[in-house]
Amino acid sequence: MVVDQKWTQVSAEDSKSVDWALEYVNAIKNKRPDSLQLKRKGKFVTQVIGSKPSSANNICGSSCELLEDETPREEYGTFSDFKPTMYPLDPRKKIVGINVDKTYLFKSAMMPALIFFKLEGGGEVGVILKVGDDLRQDQLILQMITLMNRLLLEEKLDLKLTPYCTLATSIDAGLMEFVPDSKGIGDILRKEGSIGKYLQECRGPRSVVMDNYVRSCAGYCVVTYILGIGDRHNDNLLITRDGKLFHVDFGFILGRDPKPMQPPLKLSREMVEAMGEEGWKNFRNFSYEAYINLRRHSQFILSLFELMLDAGIPDIAIEPDKTLQKLRERMRLDLNDMDAIKHFQLVTDQAISSVTARISENMHAIKIWTTS
Repeated sequence: MVVDQKWTQVSAEDSKSVDWALEYVNAIKNKRPDSLQLKRKGKFVTQVIGSKPSSANNICGSSCELLEDETPREEYGTFSDFKPTMYPLDPRKKIVGINVDKTYLFKSAMMPALIFFKLEGGGEVGVILKVGDDLRQDQLILQMITLMNRLLLEEKLDLKLTPYCTLATSIDAGLMEFVPDSKGIGDILRKEGSIGKYLQECRGPRSVVMDNYVRSCAGYCVVTYILGIGDRHNDNLLITRDGKLFHVDFGFILGRDPKPMQPPLKLSREMVEAMGEEGWKNFRNFSYEAYINLRRHSQFILSLFELMLDAGIPDIAIEPDKTLQKLRERMRLDLNDMDAIKHFQLVTDQAISSVTARISENMHAIKIWTTS
Protein backbone atom coordinates (compact mmCIF):
# COMPACT_ATOMS: atom_id res chain seq x y z
CA MET A 1 0.00 0.00 0.00
CA VAL A 2 1.34 3.42 -0.94
CA VAL A 3 0.94 6.09 1.73
CA ASP A 4 0.79 9.73 0.70
CA GLN A 5 3.77 11.54 2.19
CA LYS A 6 1.68 14.50 3.35
CA TRP A 7 -0.27 12.26 5.75
CA THR A 8 2.91 11.01 7.42
CA GLN A 9 4.10 14.45 8.41
CA VAL A 10 3.26 15.56 11.94
CA SER A 11 3.25 19.26 12.75
CA ALA A 12 5.04 20.66 15.79
CA GLU A 13 1.68 21.48 17.39
CA ASP A 14 0.39 17.92 16.86
CA SER A 15 3.63 16.57 18.35
CA LYS A 16 3.10 18.67 21.47
CA SER A 17 -0.45 17.36 21.78
CA VAL A 18 0.85 13.78 21.64
CA ASP A 19 3.45 14.59 24.31
CA TRP A 20 0.77 16.06 26.56
CA ALA A 21 -1.44 12.98 26.08
CA LEU A 22 1.47 10.61 26.90
CA GLU A 23 2.33 12.62 29.99
CA TYR A 24 -1.32 12.43 31.06
CA VAL A 25 -1.46 8.63 30.62
CA ASN A 26 1.89 8.10 32.40
CA ALA A 27 0.68 10.17 35.33
CA ILE A 28 -2.23 7.78 35.80
CA LYS A 29 -0.19 4.62 35.26
CA ASN A 30 2.52 5.69 37.70
CA LYS A 31 -0.03 6.88 40.27
CA ARG A 32 1.58 10.28 40.57
CA PRO A 33 -0.23 13.10 42.43
CA ASP A 34 -1.89 14.02 39.09
CA SER A 35 -3.87 10.77 39.12
CA LEU A 36 -4.71 11.15 42.82
CA GLN A 37 -6.07 14.56 41.99
CA LEU A 38 -8.22 13.12 39.18
CA LYS A 39 -9.61 10.43 41.49
CA ARG A 40 -10.41 13.05 44.12
CA LYS A 41 -12.23 15.20 41.56
CA GLY A 42 -14.23 12.18 40.41
CA LYS A 43 -15.24 11.47 44.00
CA PHE A 44 -16.36 15.07 44.43
CA VAL A 45 -18.48 15.01 41.25
CA THR A 46 -20.06 11.71 42.34
CA GLN A 47 -20.78 13.19 45.76
CA VAL A 48 -22.49 16.25 44.26
CA ILE A 49 -24.47 14.32 41.64
CA GLY A 50 -25.50 11.62 44.10
CA SER A 51 -26.92 14.08 46.63
CA LYS A 52 -30.29 14.23 44.76
CA PRO A 53 -31.34 17.68 46.08
CA SER A 54 -34.89 18.99 45.97
CA SER A 55 -33.96 22.07 43.94
CA ALA A 56 -31.22 23.67 41.90
CA ASN A 57 -30.51 26.12 44.71
CA ASN A 58 -29.94 23.27 47.15
CA ILE A 59 -27.45 21.45 44.93
CA CYS A 60 -25.66 24.69 44.10
CA GLY A 61 -25.39 25.52 47.79
CA SER A 62 -24.26 22.02 48.74
CA SER A 63 -21.62 21.92 45.99
CA CYS A 64 -20.27 25.32 47.02
CA GLU A 65 -20.07 24.14 50.63
CA LEU A 66 -18.13 21.05 49.53
CA LEU A 67 -15.72 23.24 47.63
CA GLU A 68 -15.26 25.79 50.41
CA ASP A 69 -15.06 23.34 53.33
CA GLU A 70 -12.60 20.94 51.74
CA THR A 71 -9.52 20.34 53.89
CA PRO A 72 -6.29 21.35 52.11
CA ARG A 73 -3.84 18.53 51.42
CA GLU A 74 -0.15 19.09 50.87
CA GLU A 75 0.14 17.00 47.69
CA TYR A 76 -2.56 18.79 45.68
CA GLY A 77 -4.31 21.56 47.67
CA THR A 78 -8.11 22.07 47.40
CA PHE A 79 -10.65 22.35 44.61
CA SER A 80 -10.67 26.12 44.86
CA ASP A 81 -6.87 26.25 44.81
CA PHE A 82 -4.93 23.27 43.47
CA LYS A 83 -1.67 22.60 41.68
CA PRO A 84 -1.56 23.35 37.92
CA THR A 85 -3.53 20.73 36.00
CA MET A 86 -4.17 20.38 32.26
CA TYR A 87 -7.47 21.90 31.15
CA PRO A 88 -9.48 18.95 29.71
CA LEU A 89 -10.81 20.84 26.68
CA ASP A 90 -7.47 22.39 25.74
CA PRO A 91 -4.26 20.76 27.12
CA ARG A 92 -2.27 23.86 26.17
CA LYS A 93 -3.89 25.62 29.13
CA LYS A 94 -3.50 24.80 32.81
CA ILE A 95 -6.09 25.33 35.52
CA VAL A 96 -5.24 26.08 39.14
CA GLY A 97 -8.63 26.21 40.88
CA ILE A 98 -12.39 26.74 40.72
CA ASN A 99 -14.14 30.07 41.25
CA VAL A 100 -16.70 28.86 43.78
CA ASP A 101 -18.77 32.07 43.74
CA LYS A 102 -19.62 31.64 40.04
CA THR A 103 -20.80 28.02 40.29
CA TYR A 104 -24.25 27.89 38.71
CA LEU A 105 -26.89 25.31 37.72
CA PHE A 106 -29.04 25.76 34.64
CA LYS A 107 -32.78 25.25 34.96
CA SER A 108 -33.28 22.24 32.72
CA ALA A 109 -34.11 18.56 33.08
CA MET A 110 -30.48 17.43 33.54
CA MET A 111 -29.49 20.53 35.58
CA PRO A 112 -26.03 20.98 33.99
CA ALA A 113 -23.49 22.84 36.12
CA LEU A 114 -21.54 25.88 34.98
CA ILE A 115 -18.05 25.87 36.50
CA PHE A 116 -15.39 28.54 36.05
CA PHE A 117 -11.79 27.34 36.27
CA LYS A 118 -9.00 29.74 37.21
CA LEU A 119 -6.19 29.68 34.67
CA GLU A 120 -2.51 29.65 35.49
CA GLY A 121 -1.21 33.16 34.84
CA GLY A 122 -4.62 34.81 35.36
CA GLY A 123 -8.02 34.72 33.76
CA GLU A 124 -10.86 32.19 33.84
CA VAL A 125 -12.48 29.71 31.52
CA GLY A 126 -16.02 28.39 31.83
CA VAL A 127 -17.15 24.79 31.26
CA ILE A 128 -20.53 23.12 31.53
CA LEU A 129 -20.60 19.77 33.32
CA LYS A 130 -23.49 17.71 31.98
CA VAL A 131 -24.57 14.37 33.44
CA GLY A 132 -27.37 12.23 31.99
CA ASP A 133 -26.79 12.90 28.27
CA ASP A 134 -24.62 11.07 25.76
CA LEU A 135 -22.30 13.83 24.53
CA ARG A 136 -20.49 11.61 22.03
CA GLN A 137 -23.05 12.66 19.42
CA ASP A 138 -22.59 16.36 20.26
CA GLN A 139 -18.84 15.89 20.05
CA LEU A 140 -19.12 14.27 16.59
CA ILE A 141 -21.39 17.02 15.23
CA LEU A 142 -19.19 19.81 16.60
CA GLN A 143 -16.15 18.17 15.04
CA MET A 144 -18.01 18.04 11.72
CA ILE A 145 -18.98 21.72 12.05
CA THR A 146 -15.31 22.53 12.74
CA LEU A 147 -14.31 20.55 9.65
CA MET A 148 -16.92 22.25 7.46
CA ASN A 149 -15.81 25.63 8.75
CA ARG A 150 -12.21 24.85 7.73
CA LEU A 151 -13.35 23.67 4.29
CA LEU A 152 -15.25 26.92 3.78
CA LEU A 153 -12.33 29.01 5.01
CA GLU A 154 -10.13 27.30 2.42
CA GLU A 155 -12.61 28.59 -0.17
CA LYS A 156 -12.20 32.12 1.28
CA LEU A 157 -15.70 32.00 2.78
CA ASP A 158 -15.77 33.02 6.45
CA LEU A 159 -19.24 32.43 7.90
CA LYS A 160 -18.30 33.29 11.51
CA LEU A 161 -19.16 29.84 12.90
CA THR A 162 -18.63 29.11 16.61
CA PRO A 163 -17.69 25.41 16.94
CA TYR A 164 -17.15 25.26 20.71
CA CYS A 165 -15.35 22.30 22.30
CA THR A 166 -17.06 19.26 23.81
CA LEU A 167 -15.51 16.25 25.54
CA ALA A 168 -17.56 13.14 26.31
CA THR A 169 -16.09 11.50 29.42
CA SER A 170 -18.51 8.54 29.40
CA ILE A 171 -21.72 7.46 27.66
CA ASP A 172 -23.78 9.71 29.96
CA ALA A 173 -21.51 12.58 31.03
CA GLY A 174 -19.08 15.13 29.67
CA LEU A 175 -17.80 18.68 29.51
CA MET A 176 -18.77 21.48 27.13
CA GLU A 177 -17.02 24.77 26.54
CA PHE A 178 -19.04 27.74 27.82
CA VAL A 179 -19.33 30.54 25.25
CA PRO A 180 -19.31 33.78 27.30
CA ASP A 181 -21.48 36.82 26.56
CA SER A 182 -24.09 34.86 24.64
CA LYS A 183 -27.86 34.80 24.98
CA GLY A 184 -30.56 32.48 23.63
CA ILE A 185 -32.91 33.83 20.97
CA GLY A 186 -35.87 32.77 23.11
CA ASP A 187 -34.57 34.85 26.00
CA ILE A 188 -33.88 37.77 23.64
CA LEU A 189 -37.42 37.73 22.26
CA ARG A 190 -38.95 37.50 25.75
CA LYS A 191 -36.90 40.41 27.14
CA GLU A 192 -36.03 42.60 24.13
CA GLY A 193 -39.02 41.91 21.91
CA SER A 194 -36.95 41.45 18.74
CA ILE A 195 -33.55 40.20 17.61
CA GLY A 196 -32.90 43.49 15.82
CA LYS A 197 -33.12 45.43 19.08
CA TYR A 198 -30.62 43.08 20.72
CA LEU A 199 -28.21 43.44 17.78
CA GLN A 200 -28.36 47.23 18.14
CA GLU A 201 -27.06 46.85 21.70
CA CYS A 202 -24.21 44.53 20.70
CA ARG A 203 -20.65 45.80 20.96
CA GLY A 204 -18.73 46.89 17.91
CA PRO A 205 -19.64 48.82 14.77
CA ARG A 206 -23.18 48.21 13.54
CA SER A 207 -21.98 47.02 10.12
CA VAL A 208 -19.65 44.43 11.68
CA VAL A 209 -22.34 43.11 14.05
CA MET A 210 -24.85 42.73 11.22
CA ASP A 211 -22.27 41.08 8.97
CA ASN A 212 -21.44 38.59 11.75
CA TYR A 213 -25.14 37.86 12.26
CA VAL A 214 -25.99 37.37 8.57
CA ARG A 215 -22.93 35.23 7.84
CA SER A 216 -23.41 33.00 10.90
CA CYS A 217 -27.13 32.55 10.15
CA ALA A 218 -26.26 31.45 6.62
CA GLY A 219 -23.48 29.13 7.79
CA TYR A 220 -25.53 27.35 10.45
CA CYS A 221 -28.56 27.03 8.16
CA VAL A 222 -26.39 25.12 5.68
CA VAL A 223 -24.44 22.88 8.08
CA THR A 224 -27.46 22.01 10.25
CA TYR A 225 -29.45 21.19 7.12
CA ILE A 226 -26.76 18.87 5.72
CA LEU A 227 -26.29 17.13 9.08
CA GLY A 228 -30.05 16.91 9.65
CA ILE A 229 -30.01 18.58 13.08
CA GLY A 230 -33.42 18.30 14.74
CA ASP A 231 -35.22 19.64 17.81
CA ARG A 232 -34.42 23.24 16.87
CA HIS A 233 -36.08 25.95 18.94
CA ASN A 234 -35.26 29.48 20.05
CA ASP A 235 -33.60 28.34 23.27
CA ASN A 236 -30.88 26.27 21.57
CA LEU A 237 -29.95 29.07 19.19
CA LEU A 238 -27.71 31.68 20.82
CA ILE A 239 -26.19 35.00 19.75
CA THR A 240 -22.94 36.41 21.12
CA ARG A 241 -22.41 40.06 22.03
CA ASP A 242 -20.69 40.65 18.69
CA GLY A 243 -23.64 39.30 16.69
CA LYS A 244 -22.54 35.73 15.91
CA LEU A 245 -25.36 33.19 15.97
CA PHE A 246 -24.62 29.55 16.88
CA HIS A 247 -26.47 26.33 17.72
CA VAL A 248 -26.19 24.10 20.81
CA ASP A 249 -27.65 20.73 21.84
CA PHE A 250 -27.35 18.13 19.09
CA GLY A 251 -29.42 15.33 20.57
CA PHE A 252 -31.22 14.70 17.26
CA ILE A 253 -29.37 14.38 13.96
CA LEU A 254 -29.77 12.88 10.48
CA GLY A 255 -33.34 14.12 10.12
CA ARG A 256 -34.65 12.86 13.47
CA ASP A 257 -36.88 15.26 15.43
CA PRO A 258 -39.08 14.72 18.49
CA LYS A 259 -41.69 17.14 17.08
CA PRO A 260 -43.79 16.13 14.06
CA MET A 261 -43.72 17.80 10.62
CA GLN A 262 -40.82 20.15 11.31
CA PRO A 263 -38.93 21.96 8.49
CA PRO A 264 -35.46 20.57 7.69
CA LEU A 265 -33.70 23.68 9.03
CA LYS A 266 -34.36 26.44 11.56
CA LEU A 267 -35.00 29.87 10.05
CA SER A 268 -37.81 31.90 11.60
CA ARG A 269 -39.42 35.14 10.50
CA GLU A 270 -37.88 36.91 13.50
CA MET A 271 -34.40 35.85 12.38
CA VAL A 272 -35.02 37.10 8.83
CA GLU A 273 -36.58 40.39 9.92
CA ALA A 274 -33.45 41.22 11.93
CA MET A 275 -31.33 40.98 8.77
CA GLY A 276 -33.06 43.75 6.84
CA GLU A 277 -33.45 43.77 3.06
CA GLU A 278 -29.73 44.05 2.28
CA GLY A 279 -28.83 41.47 4.88
CA TRP A 280 -31.38 39.03 3.44
CA LYS A 281 -29.79 39.30 -0.01
CA ASN A 282 -26.37 38.65 1.52
CA PHE A 283 -27.78 35.71 3.48
CA ARG A 284 -29.03 34.14 0.26
CA ASN A 285 -25.65 34.55 -1.46
CA PHE A 286 -23.64 33.23 1.52
CA SER A 287 -25.88 30.20 2.04
CA TYR A 288 -25.90 29.24 -1.64
CA GLU A 289 -22.12 29.55 -1.88
CA ALA A 290 -21.62 27.50 1.30
CA TYR A 291 -24.03 24.78 0.14
CA ILE A 292 -22.33 24.41 -3.24
CA ASN A 293 -18.82 24.36 -1.72
CA LEU A 294 -19.70 21.69 0.87
CA ARG A 295 -21.33 19.54 -1.83
CA ARG A 296 -17.97 19.52 -3.60
CA HIS A 297 -16.43 17.94 -0.47
CA SER A 298 -19.25 15.40 -0.14
CA GLN A 299 -17.04 12.31 -0.48
CA PHE A 300 -14.78 13.52 2.32
CA ILE A 301 -17.76 14.15 4.62
CA LEU A 302 -19.38 10.82 3.74
CA SER A 303 -16.12 8.95 4.37
CA LEU A 304 -15.81 10.39 7.86
CA PHE A 305 -19.38 9.39 8.72
CA GLU A 306 -18.74 5.91 7.31
CA LEU A 307 -15.96 5.50 9.86
CA MET A 308 -18.48 6.24 12.64
CA LEU A 309 -21.12 3.69 11.61
CA ASP A 310 -20.05 1.18 14.29
CA ALA A 311 -19.07 3.73 16.96
CA GLY A 312 -22.34 3.49 18.88
CA ILE A 313 -23.41 7.09 18.20
CA PRO A 314 -27.14 7.04 19.17
CA ASP A 315 -28.79 8.44 16.03
CA ILE A 316 -26.39 6.60 13.72
CA ALA A 317 -26.90 3.29 15.54
CA ILE A 318 -30.67 3.46 14.90
CA GLU A 319 -30.26 3.00 11.13
CA PRO A 320 -26.55 2.67 10.31
CA ASP A 321 -27.30 1.32 6.84
CA LYS A 322 -29.24 4.49 5.95
CA THR A 323 -26.85 7.07 7.44
CA LEU A 324 -24.89 7.81 4.29
CA GLN A 325 -28.02 7.85 2.15
CA LYS A 326 -29.57 10.49 4.43
CA LEU A 327 -26.53 12.70 3.99
CA ARG A 328 -26.55 12.22 0.22
CA GLU A 329 -30.21 13.24 0.09
CA ARG A 330 -29.47 16.41 2.06
CA MET A 331 -26.63 17.38 -0.28
CA ARG A 332 -28.67 16.46 -3.37
CA LEU A 333 -25.72 14.98 -5.22
CA ASP A 334 -28.07 14.03 -8.05
CA LEU A 335 -28.44 17.72 -9.03
CA ASN A 336 -26.11 20.15 -10.76
CA ASP A 337 -25.08 23.35 -8.96
CA MET A 338 -27.88 25.55 -10.32
CA ASP A 339 -30.60 23.03 -9.46
CA ALA A 340 -29.03 22.50 -6.03
CA ILE A 341 -29.26 26.25 -5.35
CA LYS A 342 -32.95 26.21 -6.34
CA HIS A 343 -33.48 23.26 -4.01
CA PHE A 344 -31.87 25.03 -1.05
CA GLN A 345 -33.84 28.21 -1.82
CA LEU A 346 -37.05 26.18 -1.62
CA VAL A 347 -35.94 24.63 1.69
CA THR A 348 -35.26 28.04 3.28
CA ASP A 349 -38.58 29.45 2.03
CA GLN A 350 -40.44 26.49 3.52
CA ALA A 351 -38.66 26.96 6.85
CA ILE A 352 -39.66 30.62 7.08
CA SER A 353 -43.32 29.97 6.25
CA SER A 354 -43.68 26.74 8.27
CA VAL A 355 -46.84 26.80 10.39
CA THR A 356 -45.92 23.68 12.37
CA ALA A 357 -42.56 25.22 13.34
CA ARG A 358 -44.33 28.33 14.68
CA ILE A 359 -46.84 26.21 16.63
CA SER A 360 -44.02 24.11 18.13
CA GLU A 361 -42.12 27.28 19.04
CA ASN A 362 -45.19 28.72 20.82
CA MET A 363 -45.73 25.46 22.71
CA HIS A 364 -42.08 25.44 23.77
CA ALA A 365 -42.36 29.07 24.95
CA ILE A 366 -45.42 28.17 27.04
CA LYS A 367 -43.54 25.24 28.57
CA ILE A 368 -40.62 27.52 29.50
CA TRP A 369 -43.01 30.10 30.97
CA THR A 370 -44.88 27.54 33.12
CA THR A 371 -41.69 25.97 34.49
CA SER A 372 -39.76 29.20 35.19
